[in-house]
Amino acid sequence: MDLEKLAMDFIPVFYDQLNQFPIDFFRDEISKGSFLCGVMKQLQMYSKGGEYSLKVRKRIKKLLDFLETKF
Repeated sequence: MDLEKLAMDFIPVFYDQLNQFPIDFFRDEISKGSFLCGVMKQLQMYSKGGEYSLKVRKRIKKLLDFLETKF
């Protein structure tokens, strides 16, 4: 399976799902230690590295910008 295609398909779905989360999701006692925090850190590293295409990195950057704005 093509990892680039998988990332391009996954990121918009992930974006839409995160958009449904309450604003305090990452601060709430129950969910603040969620595995999603680690996922976000990984995505941040991927957006800066050169192992993915510019298109994938831009999409990741857009997702991370959204997260900073919303949460």
